[in-house]
Amino acid sequence: MLRAVCPPEPGECRVLDGAPEPIGPALERALADPSGTAHTPAGHRSTPTRALRDHRGQGIAGVAGDLLSSGEEVLLVCADAPRRRAGLERVLGGLCRTERPAPLNAVSWPVLNARPELAGPFRHLVAVDPPPTSAGETLLAEAPANLTQGAFAHLAWGAPEADFALAAARAELDLEPSAIYRASRRALAQAERYLTSQGAASGAPGSAPEEARTAFSSVTAAPEAAA
Repeated sequence: MLRAVCPPEPGECRVLDGAPEPIGPALERALADPSGTAHTPAGHRSTPTRALRDHRGQGIAGVAGDLLSSGEEVLLVCADAPRRRAGLERVLGGLCRTERPAPLNAVSWPVLNARPELAGPFRHLVAVDPPPTSAGETLLAEAPANLTQGAFAHLAWGAPEADFALAAARAELDLEPSAIYRASRRALAQAERYLTSQGAASGAPGSAPEEARTAFSSVTAAPEAAA
């Protein structure tokens, strides 16, 4: 009712994710590092740097709005910040009250996990959406804070935000079969070049690489063609 009578003033939201990485290279990097050690964030700490506050079910507009209107630095953590951007600008954009004009700031969970140093300038981290795993709360509590005063992490999602996070996770997983297919085709192309060069160097007949290509092509047919 209050929002209908006095609609919030929109504002700008800055997404800190940067340019999205194509899923193919990310998948190939993961396959090349099965231990996962290359993706362990260097900025994670073993002890909490932020006090954790649980506001779940109280409403994003109220929790984040109070912090933003106080003038303190706030970073909104989302399942998919680029998709959240328009809604955040509409609902919370006009509430940002810093000493200098500044937009809202938002980041996606996977990006914060890979680059926890992004949290450094912000006193408050507000989890708009739930993290993809239970380790997300630890990530928030241990995120760096470049401040002399206390820093905080707020759990602020409700049922609608949990639904959004689930939809975002499903959308990401839906991309993986095609990414696996593309990665396998690139690996096959590299193998074909190498084996062809080896066959030419040994003076073997030229038909063998073509037969191998045909056999591999039948196994790695596109998912939609094989269905």
